[in-house]
Amino acid sequence: HDSKQSAYKKFTNIMKVKSTEEQNELLSKMIAAIDSQKQSEQWQKEDGKFIPMPTTYLNQARWEDEGVVANDQSLNNQQPSQHIAKTLLDKINLS
Repeated sequence: HDSKQSAYKKFTNIMKVKSTEEQNELLSKMIAAIDSQKQSEQWQKEDGKFIPMPTTYLNQARWEDEGVVANDQSLNNQQPSQHIAKTLLDKINLS
């Protein structure tokens, strides 16, 4: 539970200094990266043993890792940050 709270806090800190457009762009990039990384050998090896913890993923900006597929799809500009964070955490199966 503390892990989820730490990840949520880090995520909201990353997002709060950005405009809505920048938030949507970054979230789209994060979700595309996670979708791509979930298919990688590293994330699938040993039943996901090597998937980074959410806070680690956020602290290390792992969505920017080399070889990650970018996604230009934008999100609805009206999504509050709590919904955005939940969407991201859902993608990495934590909520």
